[in-house]
Amino acid sequence: MKRNNILKLSTITLALSLILTGCDSGGGSDSAPPAPPKPPTLPELSTTMCRLPTNENGKNTDFIALDPLASLAELKAFNSVSNQQDGAGVTLFNSLHFPTETNSTIEIPTEYKASKHQFRGSYVSTHFNLDIKPSTSSADFKSKFTKILNEAEALKMNAIVFQVRPNADAWYKSEINPWAATLSQKGTGPGRQGVSELGGFDPLEYMLEQTHNKGMEYHAWINPFRAASSITQNFDNKTLIIEDLIASGKLSEDNFLVDNVDKTYINLTTGTSTTGILAYDPSNQDVQAHIIDTVKELLKYDIDAIHFDDYFYLGNTTASDYMNQFDYQTFLTSGNSDSFANFEQWRRDNITEFITKVQTTIKDHNDSHGTSVQFGIAPSGNWGNTPAQEDGARTRASISYAGTIYADTKKWLSEGLIDYLAPQIYWPFAHPSAPYGEIATWWNGVAEDKNPSSNTQLYIAHEITRLAPYTPEGTDSADTLTVKQAWANPMEIANQLRYNQILPQIEGGIFWRHDYTNGSKNSVVSSSMGTLKNQYWNAYAIPPEKPWLDQNNAVPNSPIEATFIINNINATSFTEFQWKDDNNEDARYFVIYKGMGEPENIFKNPNNIIAKVPVTAEKKNGFYTFEDNSPLTPQSTYLISTVDRASRESEATEVLISKTIIEQKQLICE
Repeated sequence: MKRNNILKLSTITLALSLILTGCDSGGGSDSAPPAPPKPPTLPELSTTMCRLPTNENGKNTDFIALDPLASLAELKAFNSVSNQQDGAGVTLFNSLHFPTETNSTIEIPTEYKASKHQFRGSYVSTHFNLDIKPSTSSADFKSKFTKILNEAEALKMNAIVFQVRPNADAWYKSEINPWAATLSQKGTGPGRQGVSELGGFDPLEYMLEQTHNKGMEYHAWINPFRAASSITQNFDNKTLIIEDLIASGKLSEDNFLVDNVDKTYINLTTGTSTTGILAYDPSNQDVQAHIIDTVKELLKYDIDAIHFDDYFYLGNTTASDYMNQFDYQTFLTSGNSDSFANFEQWRRDNITEFITKVQTTIKDHNDSHGTSVQFGIAPSGNWGNTPAQEDGARTRASISYAGTIYADTKKWLSEGLIDYLAPQIYWPFAHPSAPYGEIATWWNGVAEDKNPSSNTQLYIAHEITRLAPYTPEGTDSADTLTVKQAWANPMEIANQLRYNQILPQIEGGIFWRHDYTNGSKNSVVSSSMGTLKNQYWNAYAIPPEKPWLDQNNAVPNSPIEATFIINNINATSFTEFQWKDDNNEDARYFVIYKGMGEPENIFKNPNNIIAKVPVTAEKKNGFYTFEDNSPLTPQSTYLISTVDRASRESEATEVLISKTIIEQKQLICE
């Protein structure tokens, strides 16, 4: 612990009462928190749990839907509507047969222990203005975004994942993508793509400034291959689609799409034959180059990450219809022999090639500009199902590896092609074919087995928009009933976060979506978010460090000259202090700690973090300053650390009384 070479007061110093200076008080250091008790094992329910296939180690696992403290009667009532057992000893569930050779349940810790280093974010979706409405002026935009940041800060989040390119457009000043129609509007009328009603105002510059002022990261989220949404007619005539989109104001005439519509395909929205999405062909080199140019444009800003979601290939493809796909002829000319297996692998290779190009683009920028921009992706949560995919999870759900988006996300994590992966595990523990516990455990195993050279970190994207009171429907199937009841449990997300604690590779999470994080949608969301705010995420956290992105290849220097600002030497406590940065070129913010006991123990505990001060904060006479307005606690110690762009934290510097003050007041010191 850095002491600044500034003298500490002795225990006989006048009437200063140990004055919060970190003086030796004769007290011992804080004891380590007791180990959490072993989670209780729920009673085995031989006919009320969905049994999963035995894995290679001869084990099989059940997944519970309710809080582990729920009573046996509650569990029976919850599950009895969903399962029945046939005469062959096989549980019937969702038309799938699972062996039931053993009985076991997963264990969820009963207590949540806050981690000091953990990623916490929320998605701010601009698509259809889901999380932020159009603005009529720059002041209106600032007000809306400030509300978002304040809500994130209330939950002690440390990142915003903001959608800056929802439909081949831009929520920033771009030279190659037109202004998004969802950004602004004139009066009450709809916005038009290519037109900003915000004057010369650049929303991204403002968002970055304000986000960093909160000591938070800004992840610029783009949909790489979605070109246009809500197509409702002329599915067989792309020229007419473009004309309709331009006429309605949904498409700007200078959009890349207008002259490149031949590089797109139509994907009908799941469950409908009347609405579709126009998407770019991922194999097209011009398309890939355009998206990479977009990434390069965003890298000119002081962003912390480029973030992709799961829009790669769209639509379901099977062995019986792959020859009718839009890119079949391109596949044939690629030199592959004609088979469905080769077609699927070709698509996966196209996406991986594109991801590798983006990775290289970001790395080159970091190397040449001394930055630490991350590359993160949040794909569909389920990579593959066994036995169809030999290494897949014990699930029966839509997957990313084949059939749909053709993203080999397991490969990206294993080989370190990205900096973080956040699978969208948007299912509860009780889901009949994709239970949260099974998929989270599977991803944890993938991260444990990744190549030693891979630095990819694992987060989880959590679904909170489906949290809602349970309303019975006469047409609900047993499976639908089970899932609805699971989402009606206000402890579902809390259970997921506690379960993540026993999976050491999971280093944080992102909530879908931000508009639900304030808890205003319904009583279940309110209770769920209240638990997080008051019990789970009631302490600050620092994002996991990424030393491979640190251009200085070292932790930052600790703050220097950290001293109390003393206006009244007879005060019983000092709460205002100052410090300087020690020539850090990549510092992002300072962390303020306040606690009792030894500084080393104070520094370890995230509950002692009381504030974050950005490096852009105003200085007085070359010093940063901070005043603690929280309730006074006698004998507390203040510490300050530096966090850089790669989330590496320095050693802490203790705030002390300066030697000048000691000499002026003739204090007795050790």
